Amino acid sequence: MSTLWQVPDLESARLMSRCFELQAAGRPPAAALREAQLEAVQRRREKYAAAHPFFWAAYTMTGELGGLGQ
Repeated sequence: MSTLWQVPDLESARLMSRCFELQAAGRPPAAALREAQLEAVQRRREKYAAAHPFFWAAYTMTGELGGLGQ
């Protein structure tokens, strides 16, 4: 997993922590990232009434990731 641009540390830590929690709970990596991103969008909408993609859309996965598309 990597980012396409620099994301503020706090936002990145929250999203990554949640993504890894979801993977530990058995979600495939891509599904965990998607769910963590959707949760980040919801948090920002609740707090700021908007969810600019700068804070959640920078993340990407590359390489062999078992469970993709499942």
